[in-house]
Amino acid sequence: MRRFRLTHRAVALVIGLASLATFASASDVLVIVNATVDHKRGNGITSGIFSNVQIGEAVTFVGGASAESATVPPIGARHSLIDHETFYLQMGSVSQTNAIYLDGAFLSVGNDFMVSGLAPYDALTMVFATLNDGSVTLSLFDLTAAMFSTNDIRLLTGNYVQSLPLSNLYVANPGGNNQGLVCRLNNVEVIQKSQLGQTLCSVATPNSTGVQGELTAEGFDHAYANDLTIRGTNLPIGQFGMLVGSKTTTAPTAVANSQGFVCLGGNVGRFNNQIKAVGSSATAPGVGVILFKPDLDAIPQQSGFVPATAGETWTFQSWHRDVVGGAATSNFTTAVAVTLR
Repeated sequence: MRRFRLTHRAVALVIGLASLATFASASDVLVIVNATVDHKRGNGITSGIFSNVQIGEAVTFVGGASAESATVPPIGARHSLIDHETFYLQMGSVSQTNAIYLDGAFLSVGNDFMVSGLAPYDALTMVFATLNDGSVTLSLFDLTAAMFSTNDIRLLTGNYVQSLPLSNLYVANPGGNNQGLVCRLNNVEVIQKSQLGQTLCSVATPNSTGVQGELTAEGFDHAYANDLTIRGTNLPIGQFGMLVGSKTTTAPTAVANSQGFVCLGGNVGRFNNQIKAVGSSATAPGVGVILFKPDLDAIPQQSGFVPATAGETWTFQSWHRDVVGGAATSNFTTAVAVTLR
């Protein structure tokens, strides 16, 4: 089986122009669960990092899924593929960011789900396999069939609370044997991928394309998800760009030997592993596009790498090479500030 780890993603190399504009994340939806360890099943978790977790401790679970339909579901249900690269589980003071690829795994949403001999009910379930044959299973049920108005996860955004005692988050003991911890659901939130952030440094100087380079953000603003895409547009095709970031902003400041302004201050980090060539947009040929995927678990700073945490606002800007009037120069895009939660 193939293993994914959220906190140790492969370093992005300089990639070809054709592939830049088609880059996309596998997670279209996040399911975020806040729960409390309620009781043990069997002997509970007897090995691994969660073996000392106590009844009553807080639990946070984040799971990702794509909007792609998976398999033929039963009547009243719809299945979507699990994204094993987007996984986070914290129980008490211990956290895990490992999920194992499980063939055929999916997120299932049932609206007026029909089961022989039972009245229709609503349900949301998803299963992640973890290291050493453990698993995390979310079960959210509503016997009144009033929780959902659709079985399409792409249309479900908001907060949900279980109405059935069987609803829980179950963390199975490594090795299985029907042992683990049963967690009471306090809140289940469904978040769709969206545009994020606030545009700053709008005084950016036009580059050789005749317009200013613009930077936007999309993905999820949840720090645990570590799923953020920074998109630069209106850039000179074929030139190279780099992402920089800081928690501090300043008034637009001119940079020596450059055509643009920088709006970052304080401890400014350079994402050296995100140096990329500007490619042509797949939807608007001739428009230069560059895409960055900053690792929020390891943001470069002058003092080293730091993780982004909930409540912080990180501002990003892109520096890029350019040629104006036959002379080599550089420029900066606008900036985008993203507050994490």
